[in-house]
Amino acid sequence: MIVLFIFIFIFYEFILLTRLSAERCLGEADGYLKKSRSLGKDIVIEKSVLYYKGLRLLGNSIAFNPIDSRFYFEYAEAVVGAGEDSQLSGLLEMDRLGEGQTRNTDGFYNLAKTRYVEAISREPTNAIYHQRLGRVYDKLSDTKKAEEEFKAAVLLSPQSIIIQIYLSQYYLSRNNEAEFLSHIKKAIDIQTSTPGVYVCGDLLSYIMSIGREDLIKK
Repeated sequence: MIVLFIFIFIFYEFILLTRLSAERCLGEADGYLKKSRSLGKDIVIEKSVLYYKGLRLLGNSIAFNPIDSRFYFEYAEAVVGAGEDSQLSGLLEMDRLGEGQTRNTDGFYNLAKTRYVEAISREPTNAIYHQRLGRVYDKLSDTKKAEEEFKAAVLLSPQSIIIQIYLSQYYLSRNNEAEFLSHIKKAIDIQTSTPGVYVCGDLLSYIMSIGREDLIKK
């Protein structure tokens, strides 16, 4: 009985330690990534080194806690961020493939896709995960899968203004006026459903940026 108690205690301490280590890696990674993003384009080497350290730490967080979906999601977000930065993606890929290799942004999106899928497998009801995965499928020109993920996101969180705005942007970029109006009007309805609350914040900024103030005029 004593041996069993000791074993359970050691196992519990091990689990606690690995989870704390995962959180520590996540926190440190966030610091490196934020510092990297704050640097100008003229300091690209230091920028890429900091970003690379952040990615390595995010990978460590997954190794310490492969159960928690957050770590896969944060890794995917960081990889997408690298892929969307032409200077950063070029240097990070050079580090991985060797000088002289052709930069291929799809490589970053494919890696992000894998991590998003792993996050969803651990937390399938998270609407933001589905929306982000849909965004990556869109980057990879897989329209069918992109729209499947967007629909899943809306079904899981129909009252999310953020998701409705993103989908309106997605359909606007494809000149699909009907779907654009459906999602932007839904976002407006959600925000103004409380008496006395008007269109404001990110939603108002977005509507004004695309010149569609007519949608909120009484």
